Amino acid sequence: MRHKAEVSDVDTTRLIGRVRAAHLGILVLIALVTLSGQLMTVRALERNRKGSELVDLANRVAIESQTFVSYSQALADQSTSPWDRRELSSRLRKGLDDWSQIAFQLQRDVEAAGDSPKLQSSLQSSEILRRQLAHQFRTQLALPATSVKAIALARASVVQEEAFLSEFEPVTQAIRELVAKRVAALRLTIWLSLAVTLLALAVEGIILFRPMLNRVAAAIQAQRALGLTESLRQSEERLRAAIEGSFDAFFLMNAVKNEGGAVVDFHLSETNSIAEELLGASGTELTVTSLRQIFPAPLTNKLLARFVQCMAESTSFRMEIEVGPRPNLVRWLELQVAPVPGGVAVTARDLTERKQSEISMRAEQFELQAANAQLSHLASTDALTGLYNRRALKAMLSSEAQHAREFGAPVGVIMADLDNFKVLNDQHGHVAGDQVLRSVSDIIQNGLRPSDFAARYGGEEFAIVLRSTDTEGAMAMAERLRHTVESTRFPYGTITLSLGVASWCPTAPSGDDLVRAADEALYQAKRAGKNNCRLAHPPIELFSHREG
Repeated sequence: MRHKAEVSDVDTTRLIGRVRAAHLGILVLIALVTLSGQLMTVRALERNRKGSELVDLANRVAIESQTFVSYSQALADQSTSPWDRRELSSRLRKGLDDWSQIAFQLQRDVEAAGDSPKLQSSLQSSEILRRQLAHQFRTQLALPATSVKAIALARASVVQEEAFLSEFEPVTQAIRELVAKRVAALRLTIWLSLAVTLLALAVEGIILFRPMLNRVAAAIQAQRALGLTESLRQSEERLRAAIEGSFDAFFLMNAVKNEGGAVVDFHLSETNSIAEELLGASGTELTVTSLRQIFPAPLTNKLLARFVQCMAESTSFRMEIEVGPRPNLVRWLELQVAPVPGGVAVTARDLTERKQSEISMRAEQFELQAANAQLSHLASTDALTGLYNRRALKAMLSSEAQHAREFGAPVGVIMADLDNFKVLNDQHGHVAGDQVLRSVSDIIQNGLRPSDFAARYGGEEFAIVLRSTDTEGAMAMAERLRHTVESTRFPYGTITLSLGVASWCPTAPSGDDLVRAADEALYQAKRAGKNNCRLAHPPIELFSHREG
């Protein structure tokens, strides 16, 4: 009997030594894989952050160009007061310097990224147009504000700004695609790191711990049967040392059965210090605590069913659980569960940090999508009125022309211009003028159907496109808008509109010709005394209402 005990002791010692060496090797491998994955994740996050900065710089370059065009138009406007002109000139000079620095920073960051030669080429092409536009602004600043050449430069800057934005759009699109690729690379890096870590954990749990626990449990039962108390104590100490040396939480749980033999709970019989830290309790508390006392009822019932299935089928399994929000404690765990005689052995790993990284990544992706949406909105919207800008009008009118050709539906266009707007600016200032522009824009927008759209064509002039609307319908809409504006009470007196109307059919030359025809009808309305509507081709005046 003594000889058998000594052999059992030797076997147990050798077993624990092999387990300890194998476990240490696997832990080193897991540590190296985890460290490598973390480094790759940090690098990917840094590249993703730089991508977000590229989006921000591109937004600022596009927005500044629109701001400078509005300054240029105001400087060339003879109604601008000397004080306002000095203020606008100062802002334009300072803004041009900042604009150049932002464009230089964007070009330098794109070159540093080195991911897309096509992006660098597009950026260089748009930079030439941006510098030409900036040169026009500086040339205008050097001239007398109301000189013929300065006014011509102000008008030319609108066309140049549209050309720049058209050339700059592929740059912003390429930046969005670059950032999207980096987000995808970040997601792939995290998943690859997780997959390798989980694979190492599965190897450790399935290949190492389950055989180890089965063999140690068998050795302990054999020693108890032989009455080898001292050998059993030594074996338990060695097992405890191996468990305590693990970087994962370890739980040995015994099944608790009712009178009918059904498993109703599991009691913790063995744990290590990592397990105690995860659950925020001391070893003494854990050894007398049941599964139902550790977790809330819904989670306990789920775990109980899986543990019973594991024992019945003698198969291991892995699962993730969310423990729930608890201050300073773990929220997410990954469990590797293996059956042992009379219960189960559970290895648990803290996944809280990884889950928080995934949440952070999703939040950054949402912010990136919001920034892209904002850039697209700003590129097609007038900053003062919130209506579409001239560039968006051109694109939408082309789309409406195509729709009309395909379905044979007419398209109505209204060109509207505020009467005596220069007098309003001279008497009340540009702030009052801006308020009137915004109010009239709201009246126009509220008076349209969902299928129609309006744009600020330039200065105090607006363009309205009416889908599936013939000449009669377009004239009726123009008269309603004219009457609504005239009937609205403004703090600065009565405001009126002059409107030109043209209707397009599938045989018309183009949408641009339709705008020019409506614009010519508008000028006829102006020459006829203002506050009226005029129809293009033939120029018959309808709904004429002249101011007294």
